[in-house]
Amino acid sequence: MFDPLLRVLKDSQLLFVSTILSLSFSVYASDSGPALDNETAVKVQTIDLLVDKTTDANAELVILIPEKGEEASSSQTAGPELVIQSEQQMEIQEAKIQEIEIQEVEIQQAEVQKIEDAATDDLNKTKSVAQPLGPLLSLPKSPDIQKQNLLLRFPSSNFSESKESDSLDFLWQKTFPVDKKSDQENAWVETEKETRATEEDTEESVVLIDDRPTITIIIDDLGYNRRGMEESLALPVEVTLAILPHTPFSKKTANAATEQERTIMLHVPMENERELKLGPGGLYRNMGEAELKQTLKEGIESVPGISGINNHMGSLLTQDVESMKWVMEVIQPMELFFVDSLTSPNSVALAKALKFNLTTTIRDVFLDNVQEEKAIDIQFQRLLSIARKRGKALAIGHPYPSTMSYLSRRLGELESEGIRLVSITDYVEDAN
Repeated sequence: MFDPLLRVLKDSQLLFVSTILSLSFSVYASDSGPALDNETAVKVQTIDLLVDKTTDANAELVILIPEKGEEASSSQTAGPELVIQSEQQMEIQEAKIQEIEIQEVEIQQAEVQKIEDAATDDLNKTKSVAQPLGPLLSLPKSPDIQKQNLLLRFPSSNFSESKESDSLDFLWQKTFPVDKKSDQENAWVETEKETRATEEDTEESVVLIDDRPTITIIIDDLGYNRRGMEESLALPVEVTLAILPHTPFSKKTANAATEQERTIMLHVPMENERELKLGPGGLYRNMGEAELKQTLKEGIESVPGISGINNHMGSLLTQDVESMKWVMEVIQPMELFFVDSLTSPNSVALAKALKFNLTTTIRDVFLDNVQEEKAIDIQFQRLLSIARKRGKALAIGHPYPSTMSYLSRRLGELESEGIRLVSITDYVEDAN
Protein backbone atom coordinates (compact mmCIF):
# COMPACT_ATOMS: atom_id res chain seq x y z
CA MET A 1 0.00 0.00 0.00
CA PHE A 2 2.81 2.39 0.83
CA ASP A 3 4.96 1.43 -2.20
CA PRO A 4 3.22 3.70 -4.71
CA LEU A 5 3.40 6.63 -2.31
CA LEU A 6 7.07 6.07 -1.66
CA ARG A 7 7.74 5.92 -5.38
CA VAL A 8 5.99 9.26 -5.92
CA LEU A 9 7.96 10.88 -3.14
CA LYS A 10 11.15 9.38 -4.46
CA ASP A 11 10.55 10.76 -7.98
CA SER A 12 9.68 14.21 -6.66
CA GLN A 13 12.85 14.27 -4.59
CA LEU A 14 14.94 13.35 -7.60
CA LEU A 15 13.34 16.14 -9.67
CA PHE A 16 13.94 18.67 -6.89
CA VAL A 17 17.58 17.68 -6.51
CA SER A 18 18.17 17.84 -10.30
CA THR A 19 16.72 21.33 -10.47
CA ILE A 20 18.95 22.55 -7.63
CA LEU A 21 22.04 21.09 -9.29
CA SER A 22 21.22 22.65 -12.66
CA LEU A 23 20.86 26.08 -11.13
CA SER A 24 24.07 25.80 -9.13
CA PHE A 25 26.14 24.64 -12.16
CA SER A 26 24.76 27.40 -14.41
CA VAL A 27 25.80 30.08 -11.94
CA TYR A 28 29.37 28.80 -11.67
CA ALA A 29 29.61 28.18 -15.43
CA SER A 30 28.54 31.72 -16.22
CA ASP A 31 31.31 33.09 -14.06
CA SER A 32 33.83 30.97 -15.96
CA GLY A 33 35.93 31.11 -12.82
CA PRO A 34 38.04 28.58 -10.91
CA ALA A 35 36.85 25.20 -9.52
CA LEU A 36 34.46 24.80 -6.57
CA ASP A 37 35.71 26.11 -3.24
CA ASN A 38 34.71 25.29 0.37
CA GLU A 39 31.55 27.33 0.14
CA THR A 40 30.34 25.14 -2.73
CA ALA A 41 31.08 21.99 -0.78
CA VAL A 42 28.95 23.32 2.12
CA LYS A 43 26.06 23.87 -0.21
CA VAL A 44 26.32 20.32 -1.53
CA GLN A 45 26.36 18.93 1.98
CA THR A 46 23.23 20.89 2.78
CA ILE A 47 21.50 19.33 -0.19
CA ASP A 48 22.58 15.86 1.02
CA LEU A 49 21.03 16.52 4.40
CA LEU A 50 17.77 17.53 2.84
CA VAL A 51 17.73 14.38 0.78
CA ASP A 52 18.48 12.28 3.84
CA LYS A 53 15.59 13.79 5.75
CA THR A 54 13.04 13.30 3.00
CA THR A 55 14.15 9.93 1.68
CA ASP A 56 13.37 6.60 3.14
CA ALA A 57 16.27 4.55 4.45
CA ASN A 58 15.66 1.96 1.76
CA ALA A 59 16.01 4.51 -1.16
CA GLU A 60 18.87 3.87 -3.58
CA LEU A 61 19.40 7.50 -4.64
CA VAL A 62 23.02 8.25 -5.52
CA ILE A 63 24.21 11.82 -6.00
CA LEU A 64 27.48 12.27 -7.89
CA ILE A 65 29.47 15.29 -6.74
CA PRO A 66 32.25 16.25 -9.16
CA GLU A 67 35.72 16.66 -7.83
CA LYS A 68 37.60 19.93 -8.09
CA GLY A 69 39.54 19.02 -11.23
CA GLU A 70 36.52 17.63 -13.04
CA GLU A 71 34.28 20.65 -12.23
CA ALA A 72 36.98 23.05 -13.44
CA SER A 73 37.27 21.23 -16.77
CA SER A 74 33.52 21.11 -17.27
CA SER A 75 33.10 24.79 -16.51
CA GLN A 76 35.62 25.68 -19.22
CA THR A 77 33.33 24.31 -21.90
CA ALA A 78 31.08 27.34 -21.48
CA GLY A 79 33.61 29.49 -23.39
CA PRO A 80 37.17 30.85 -23.32
CA GLU A 81 38.36 32.55 -20.21
CA LEU A 82 37.83 36.32 -20.40
CA VAL A 83 40.83 38.52 -19.68
CA ILE A 84 39.80 41.73 -18.02
CA GLN A 85 42.43 44.43 -18.23
CA SER A 86 42.99 46.73 -15.41
CA GLU A 87 42.49 50.45 -15.62
CA GLN A 88 46.22 50.96 -15.27
CA GLN A 89 46.96 48.87 -18.37
CA MET A 90 44.37 50.83 -20.41
CA GLU A 91 45.96 54.13 -19.38
CA ILE A 92 49.37 52.85 -20.49
CA GLN A 93 48.03 51.84 -23.93
CA GLU A 94 46.26 55.19 -24.41
CA ALA A 95 49.49 56.97 -23.52
CA LYS A 96 51.38 54.95 -26.15
CA ILE A 97 48.77 55.78 -28.84
CA GLN A 98 48.96 59.49 -28.02
CA GLU A 99 52.74 59.35 -28.18
CA ILE A 100 52.60 57.71 -31.65
CA GLU A 101 50.13 60.33 -32.88
CA ILE A 102 52.32 63.17 -31.58
CA GLN A 103 55.36 61.70 -33.38
CA GLU A 104 53.43 61.41 -36.68
CA VAL A 105 52.24 65.02 -36.35
CA GLU A 106 55.80 66.19 -35.72
CA ILE A 107 57.03 64.27 -38.80
CA GLN A 108 54.32 65.74 -41.00
CA GLN A 109 54.98 69.25 -39.66
CA ALA A 110 58.63 68.83 -40.57
CA GLU A 111 57.71 67.74 -44.12
CA VAL A 112 55.28 70.63 -44.45
CA GLN A 113 57.95 73.03 -43.26
CA LYS A 114 60.28 71.71 -45.99
CA ILE A 115 57.56 72.26 -48.62
CA GLU A 116 56.95 75.82 -47.35
CA ASP A 117 60.68 76.58 -47.40
CA ALA A 118 60.98 75.25 -50.98
CA ALA A 119 57.95 77.27 -52.06
CA THR A 120 59.44 80.39 -50.43
CA ASP A 121 62.73 79.88 -52.28
CA ASP A 122 60.88 79.45 -55.63
CA LEU A 123 58.84 82.58 -54.92
CA ASN A 124 61.96 84.59 -54.22
CA LYS A 125 63.50 83.37 -57.48
CA THR A 126 60.44 84.32 -59.55
CA LYS A 127 59.78 87.79 -58.10
CA SER A 128 60.92 89.32 -61.35
CA VAL A 129 58.17 87.48 -63.31
CA ALA A 130 55.18 89.69 -64.13
CA GLN A 131 52.55 87.03 -63.43
CA PRO A 132 52.69 84.34 -60.71
CA LEU A 133 52.74 80.75 -61.77
CA GLY A 134 49.70 79.95 -59.63
CA PRO A 135 48.17 80.26 -56.14
CA LEU A 136 50.41 79.38 -53.24
CA LEU A 137 49.34 76.50 -51.02
CA SER A 138 48.88 77.47 -47.35
CA LEU A 139 48.82 74.84 -44.63
CA PRO A 140 46.54 75.09 -41.56
CA LYS A 141 48.16 75.89 -38.24
CA SER A 142 45.32 74.63 -36.05
CA PRO A 143 46.16 71.39 -34.16
CA ASP A 144 42.55 70.22 -34.39
CA ILE A 145 42.57 70.40 -38.16
CA GLN A 146 45.92 68.62 -38.22
CA LYS A 147 44.48 65.80 -36.14
CA GLN A 148 41.60 65.47 -38.55
CA ASN A 149 43.95 65.40 -41.53
CA LEU A 150 46.11 62.86 -39.74
CA LEU A 151 43.54 60.23 -40.60
CA LEU A 152 43.87 61.07 -44.32
CA ARG A 153 47.70 61.05 -44.09
CA PHE A 154 48.13 64.27 -46.12
CA PRO A 155 47.89 67.97 -45.21
CA SER A 156 44.91 69.99 -46.34
CA SER A 157 45.31 72.92 -48.74
CA ASN A 158 43.48 76.23 -48.70
CA PHE A 159 43.22 78.20 -51.92
CA SER A 160 41.91 81.69 -52.34
CA GLU A 161 38.54 82.29 -50.72
CA SER A 162 37.17 83.99 -53.82
CA LYS A 163 34.44 82.39 -55.87
CA GLU A 164 36.86 81.91 -58.72
CA SER A 165 38.84 79.46 -56.58
CA ASP A 166 36.01 76.95 -56.94
CA SER A 167 36.64 76.74 -60.69
CA LEU A 168 39.23 74.22 -61.91
CA ASP A 169 39.62 76.21 -65.12
CA PHE A 170 40.54 79.28 -63.09
CA LEU A 171 43.10 77.35 -61.05
CA TRP A 172 44.58 75.88 -64.22
CA GLN A 173 44.89 79.29 -65.82
CA LYS A 174 46.55 80.68 -62.73
CA THR A 175 48.91 77.73 -62.45
CA PHE A 176 49.81 77.79 -66.17
CA PRO A 177 49.18 81.40 -67.23
CA VAL A 178 48.85 82.34 -70.90
CA ASP A 179 49.79 85.76 -72.13
CA LYS A 180 46.51 87.48 -72.82
CA LYS A 181 46.50 89.89 -75.70
CA SER A 182 44.24 92.83 -75.95
CA ASP A 183 40.98 92.57 -77.87
CA GLN A 184 42.47 94.74 -80.58
CA GLU A 185 45.47 92.43 -80.98
CA ASN A 186 43.22 89.36 -81.06
CA ALA A 187 41.02 90.96 -83.69
CA TRP A 188 44.11 91.79 -85.76
CA VAL A 189 45.34 88.18 -85.52
CA GLU A 190 41.96 86.78 -86.57
CA THR A 191 41.78 89.22 -89.48
CA GLU A 192 45.25 88.22 -90.63
CA LYS A 193 44.32 84.52 -90.48
CA GLU A 194 41.17 85.13 -92.53
CA THR A 195 43.14 87.17 -95.06
CA ARG A 196 45.74 84.42 -95.47
CA ALA A 197 43.03 81.76 -95.82
CA THR A 198 41.29 83.87 -98.46
CA GLU A 199 44.54 84.38 -100.35
CA GLU A 200 45.28 80.64 -100.29
CA ASP A 201 41.79 79.81 -101.55
CA THR A 202 42.15 82.42 -104.27
CA GLU A 203 45.51 81.00 -105.36
CA GLU A 204 44.02 77.52 -105.58
CA SER A 205 40.89 78.61 -107.47
CA VAL A 206 42.52 81.00 -109.92
CA VAL A 207 43.68 79.40 -113.14
CA LEU A 208 46.47 81.30 -114.81
CA ILE A 209 45.39 82.41 -118.26
CA ASP A 210 48.19 82.57 -120.81
CA ASP A 211 47.18 85.29 -123.24
CA ARG A 212 50.22 84.94 -125.45
CA PRO A 213 49.52 84.45 -129.18
CA THR A 214 49.46 80.82 -130.32
CA ILE A 215 50.38 79.07 -133.55
CA THR A 216 49.68 75.54 -134.77
CA ILE A 217 51.53 73.65 -137.50
CA ILE A 218 50.34 70.61 -139.49
CA ILE A 219 52.78 68.54 -141.56
CA ASP A 220 50.90 67.00 -144.52
CA ASP A 221 51.66 64.19 -146.99
CA LEU A 222 53.27 61.77 -144.53
CA GLY A 223 53.38 58.02 -145.13
CA TYR A 224 55.31 57.57 -148.32
CA ASN A 225 58.92 57.52 -147.03
CA ARG A 226 60.93 56.86 -143.89
CA ARG A 227 62.86 60.11 -143.96
CA GLY A 228 59.74 62.26 -143.82
CA MET A 229 58.42 60.12 -140.96
CA GLU A 230 61.60 60.36 -138.86
CA GLU A 231 62.16 64.10 -139.40
CA SER A 232 58.56 64.99 -138.58
CA LEU A 233 58.62 62.83 -135.45
CA ALA A 234 61.74 64.76 -134.32
CA LEU A 235 59.78 68.04 -134.25
CA PRO A 236 58.09 69.22 -131.02
CA VAL A 237 55.11 67.06 -130.04
CA GLU A 238 52.76 70.02 -130.52
CA VAL A 239 53.29 69.70 -134.29
CA THR A 240 50.43 67.64 -135.79
CA LEU A 241 51.06 64.92 -138.36
CA ALA A 242 48.57 64.39 -141.25
CA ILE A 243 49.07 60.91 -142.77
CA LEU A 244 47.91 59.76 -146.19
CA PRO A 245 45.80 56.55 -146.25
CA HIS A 246 47.08 53.18 -147.48
CA THR A 247 50.71 54.35 -147.74
CA PRO A 248 53.82 52.26 -146.90
CA PHE A 249 54.61 54.10 -143.62
CA SER A 250 51.13 55.25 -142.64
CA LYS A 251 50.57 52.83 -139.74
CA LYS A 252 54.16 52.94 -138.54
CA THR A 253 54.09 56.74 -138.47
CA ALA A 254 50.72 56.75 -136.69
CA ASN A 255 51.88 54.28 -134.03
CA ALA A 256 55.09 56.21 -133.35
CA ALA A 257 53.16 59.49 -133.10
CA THR A 258 50.66 57.89 -130.70
CA GLU A 259 53.51 56.76 -128.44
CA GLN A 260 54.67 60.39 -128.33
CA GLU A 261 51.12 61.42 -127.40
CA ARG A 262 51.09 63.54 -130.52
CA THR A 263 47.86 64.46 -132.39
CA ILE A 264 47.52 62.72 -135.75
CA MET A 265 45.07 63.24 -138.61
CA LEU A 266 44.00 61.50 -141.82
CA HIS A 267 45.13 63.46 -144.88
CA VAL A 268 42.27 62.61 -147.26
CA PRO A 269 43.13 62.89 -151.00
CA MET A 270 40.43 64.85 -152.90
CA GLU A 271 40.03 65.67 -156.57
CA ASN A 272 41.80 68.82 -157.75
CA GLU A 273 41.27 71.14 -160.71
CA ARG A 274 44.59 70.21 -162.36
CA GLU A 275 43.69 66.54 -162.56
CA LEU A 276 46.74 65.41 -160.60
CA LYS A 277 46.81 61.82 -159.42
CA LEU A 278 45.46 61.31 -155.87
CA GLY A 279 46.84 57.88 -154.98
CA PRO A 280 44.99 55.24 -152.93
CA GLY A 281 41.91 56.36 -151.00
CA GLY A 282 41.21 59.37 -153.21
CA LEU A 283 37.70 60.91 -153.39
CA TYR A 284 36.31 62.09 -156.73
CA ARG A 285 33.35 64.20 -157.64
CA ASN A 286 31.91 61.55 -159.98
CA MET A 287 31.60 59.01 -157.15
CA GLY A 288 28.16 58.15 -155.87
CA GLU A 289 27.25 58.56 -152.22
CA ALA A 290 27.83 54.93 -151.24
CA GLU A 291 31.20 54.68 -153.02
CA LEU A 292 32.50 57.96 -151.63
CA LYS A 293 31.46 57.12 -148.09
CA GLN A 294 32.89 53.62 -148.27
CA THR A 295 36.21 54.89 -149.65
CA LEU A 296 36.43 57.47 -146.87
CA LYS A 297 35.65 54.91 -144.15
CA GLU A 298 38.34 52.57 -145.42
CA GLY A 299 40.86 55.40 -145.42
CA ILE A 300 39.98 56.28 -141.79
CA GLU A 301 40.43 52.66 -140.73
CA SER A 302 43.84 52.44 -142.39
CA VAL A 303 45.42 55.02 -140.05
CA PRO A 304 44.92 54.15 -136.36
CA GLY A 305 44.45 56.75 -133.66
CA ILE A 306 43.38 59.77 -135.71
CA SER A 307 41.50 62.68 -134.13
CA GLY A 308 40.39 64.49 -137.30
CA ILE A 309 40.83 64.85 -141.06
CA ASN A 310 41.94 67.48 -143.57
CA ASN A 311 41.95 67.51 -147.34
CA HIS A 312 44.94 66.70 -149.58
CA MET A 313 44.61 68.86 -152.71
CA GLY A 314 40.80 68.96 -153.23
CA SER A 315 40.51 72.23 -155.05
CA LEU A 316 37.67 70.75 -157.12
CA LEU A 317 35.91 68.43 -154.67
CA THR A 318 35.79 70.97 -151.82
CA GLN A 319 33.65 73.19 -154.07
CA ASP A 320 31.02 70.45 -154.48
CA VAL A 321 28.25 70.83 -151.89
CA GLU A 322 26.89 67.30 -152.19
CA SER A 323 30.29 65.63 -151.87
CA MET A 324 31.14 67.71 -148.82
CA LYS A 325 27.81 66.80 -147.28
CA TRP A 326 28.60 63.10 -147.59
CA VAL A 327 32.06 63.61 -146.08
CA MET A 328 30.58 65.33 -143.01
CA GLU A 329 27.95 62.62 -142.60
CA VAL A 330 30.72 60.03 -142.32
CA ILE A 331 32.91 61.82 -139.76
CA GLN A 332 30.14 63.26 -137.57
CA PRO A 333 29.27 59.98 -135.78
CA MET A 334 32.99 59.32 -135.28
CA GLU A 335 33.39 62.68 -133.49
CA LEU A 336 36.31 63.69 -135.70
CA PHE A 337 37.14 67.33 -136.27
CA PHE A 338 37.67 68.79 -139.77
CA VAL A 339 40.34 71.20 -140.99
CA ASP A 340 39.82 72.88 -144.36
CA SER A 341 43.23 73.15 -146.05
CA LEU A 342 41.64 75.84 -148.24
CA THR A 343 43.16 74.81 -151.53
CA SER A 344 40.42 76.81 -153.26
CA PRO A 345 38.92 80.16 -152.30
CA ASN A 346 35.53 78.77 -153.33
CA SER A 347 35.65 75.87 -150.83
CA VAL A 348 32.36 75.02 -149.05
CA ALA A 349 33.97 72.47 -146.72
CA LEU A 350 34.09 74.77 -143.69
CA ALA A 351 30.47 75.84 -144.10
CA LYS A 352 29.30 72.22 -144.34
CA ALA A 353 31.29 71.22 -141.26
CA LEU A 354 29.68 74.05 -139.30
CA LYS A 355 26.24 72.99 -140.51
CA PHE A 356 26.86 69.53 -139.05
CA ASN A 357 28.05 71.11 -135.77
CA LEU A 358 31.53 69.67 -136.18
CA THR A 359 34.63 71.04 -134.52
CA THR A 360 36.34 72.77 -137.41
CA THR A 361 38.81 75.44 -138.49
CA ILE A 362 40.65 76.71 -141.58
CA ARG A 363 44.27 77.05 -142.71
CA ASP A 364 45.89 80.52 -142.65
CA VAL A 365 49.34 80.01 -144.23
CA PHE A 366 51.13 77.50 -146.47
CA LEU A 367 54.75 77.52 -145.36
CA ASP A 368 56.53 75.85 -148.26
CA ASN A 369 54.90 76.51 -151.63
CA VAL A 370 58.46 77.57 -152.47
CA GLN A 371 60.89 75.03 -151.03
CA GLU A 372 63.60 77.43 -149.92
CA GLU A 373 64.33 78.48 -146.35
CA LYS A 374 64.16 82.19 -147.16
CA ALA A 375 60.72 81.77 -148.67
CA ILE A 376 59.67 79.56 -145.79
CA ASP A 377 60.88 82.21 -143.32
CA ILE A 378 58.75 84.86 -145.05
CA GLN A 379 55.69 82.67 -144.69
CA PHE A 380 56.56 81.90 -141.11
CA GLN A 381 56.82 85.62 -140.27
CA ARG A 382 53.45 86.08 -141.88
CA LEU A 383 52.08 83.32 -139.62
CA LEU A 384 53.42 85.10 -136.52
CA SER A 385 51.97 88.41 -137.66
CA ILE A 386 48.49 86.88 -138.02
CA ALA A 387 48.80 85.27 -134.60
CA ARG A 388 49.74 88.58 -132.95
CA LYS A 389 46.81 90.37 -134.58
CA ARG A 390 44.14 87.72 -134.18
CA GLY A 391 45.56 85.79 -131.19
CA LYS A 392 46.24 82.58 -133.11
CA ALA A 393 47.10 81.22 -136.56
CA LEU A 394 47.34 77.87 -138.36
CA ALA A 395 50.01 76.87 -140.90
CA ILE A 396 50.46 73.79 -143.12
CA GLY A 397 53.82 72.48 -144.24
CA HIS A 398 55.22 69.37 -145.88
CA PRO A 399 58.09 66.97 -145.09
CA TYR A 400 60.52 68.69 -147.42
CA PRO A 401 64.15 68.81 -146.27
CA SER A 402 64.15 72.62 -146.29
CA THR A 403 60.93 72.77 -144.26
CA MET A 404 62.15 70.22 -141.69
CA SER A 405 65.47 72.01 -141.29
CA TYR A 406 63.87 75.40 -140.82
CA LEU A 407 61.21 74.27 -138.35
CA SER A 408 63.62 72.22 -136.23
CA ARG A 409 65.63 75.40 -135.66
CA ARG A 410 62.94 78.06 -135.60
CA LEU A 411 60.37 76.49 -133.30
CA GLY A 412 62.82 76.57 -130.41
CA GLU A 413 62.92 80.39 -130.59
CA LEU A 414 59.19 80.98 -130.14
CA GLU A 415 59.29 81.18 -126.36
CA SER A 416 61.66 84.15 -126.40
CA GLU A 417 59.35 85.91 -128.87
CA GLY A 418 56.30 85.51 -126.66
CA ILE A 419 54.60 82.96 -128.95
CA ARG A 420 53.18 79.62 -127.88
CA LEU A 421 53.11 76.50 -130.03
CA VAL A 422 49.97 74.39 -129.41
CA SER A 423 48.54 71.20 -130.89
CA ILE A 424 45.68 71.22 -133.37
CA THR A 425 43.42 69.67 -130.70
CA ASP A 426 43.92 72.66 -128.39
CA TYR A 427 43.62 75.00 -131.33
CA VAL A 428 40.23 73.78 -132.59
CA GLU A 429 38.78 73.45 -129.10
CA ASP A 430 39.72 77.05 -128.39
CA ALA A 431 38.23 78.12 -131.71
CA ASN A 432 34.83 76.63 -130.86
